[in-house]
Amino acid sequence: MTTYQALFNGKSIFARRDIAAIVFDDAHAAEHLLRDHFSVRITKEVFDKTYTSIASEFAGYFHEIGLTSSYQELLAGRSNRLFLIPPFEIKKSFEAILKSIRESDIPSNDTTVFAWEHLKDRIDLCAFVISASEITISPPFVPAGTLSYFGNTVRRVYLSATLSALDVFVRTFGRLPSFEIKPETTAGECERMILIPAHMPGVSNDVEVAKEIIRPHKVLILVPSYARAAEWSDLALPPPKEQTTGAIESFKSASGPEKLLLSSRYDGMDRREPTLRGHYEGHATLLCATR
Repeated sequence: MTTYQALFNGKSIFARRDIAAIVFDDAHAAEHLLRDHFSVRITKEVFDKTYTSIASEFAGYFHEIGLTSSYQELLAGRSNRLFLIPPFEIKKSFEAILKSIRESDIPSNDTTVFAWEHLKDRIDLCAFVISASEITISPPFVPAGTLSYFGNTVRRVYLSATLSALDVFVRTFGRLPSFEIKPETTAGECERMILIPAHMPGVSNDVEVAKEIIRPHKVLILVPSYARAAEWSDLALPPPKEQTTGAIESFKSASGPEKLLLSSRYDGMDRREPTLRGHYEGHATLLCATR
């Protein structure tokens, strides 16, 4: 198990390993992470000389299109505008830009070295965006296909509960999924995956099966009613209503195989909400019991 940051950075140790398969958890969150790892940010604060050198290469262009004053205001830090440099201007100044970067600390600085490893041979194909504080160099489309993990020999499984549209997936990973498992109805679509052991061969009681699976783990159990909560009484009991907040806080800090059983309380259980954020993500199982 590892992080997207460790997998996608330009000097990743995984690029030198023989990987047979990868499971991308929370695949919807990968887009901005991939984009960040393929973006070199030349900040004025850290690379003032390089920022000034590269920015000055485009002064003539902005003079030609009648934006001299606006561009000078930007470089002086008196503007919040963003300027996208046309590709033909980048090609015109390519050698000077490359020289400025190579004479700087960008190829070795901790904030830029990993992205530079991806882009060092392709900056003439990148988009340049200049603001008052930095120059961002980034490819128009994330070239996921250049990474060995996306080759035909690596099996990839993408997990996501909130992937709203396939165009996001294509923009991130550079291809359509070969096969999808998703709800057939719109109710709860892309919000959760529900596994029902009773529909599997050889299982007659999914509650009992679930109990055996979760017994050694820290688990949050959600049930739709107090009547259903009774089925789980040998593992946990729902706290009294006036003690629910305290029970949640205690569960958040628990490190052992604690169980928290909540009835008819689904608000705040989403990872985007603050009530239970962080205490089960990566540390506990969330079990939604619907029967």
